[in-house]
Amino acid sequence: MPALKGTTVRRGGVTARYWYETINSVSITAASQINIAFTMDSKGGGRTQVQMEIGPEDFPTLVQMMSLVDRQAAMEAMASELARQVQTQPARNIETASAAMETWLHYRLRHG
Repeated sequence: MPALKGTTVRRGGVTARYWYETINSVSITAASQINIAFTMDSKGGGRTQVQMEIGPEDFPTLVQMMSLVDRQAAMEAMASELARQVQTQPARNIETASAAMETWLHYRLRHG
């Protein structure tokens, strides 16, 4: 599972004066949304799991915020990933066509 390398999670009470750094290992996965998850010590002595889900409708906001933090780094990362995605497009096209053909064949077998 991929991990976010430059991400830190801090916790603090609403009335606390300080944030306490508790986590420096945050995992990230993607399917129909981006899932960001981590585990932290809970106040009562146990462990608490936390997960945040980010849907596609929030991608523009993420890109905007990334650009505000470091425009050059954000643009370089986006350009690099777009170039990688363009290179993998032929394989994705084959996967999509194969899935469509399989669906069509199942339909034809059921409905003649």
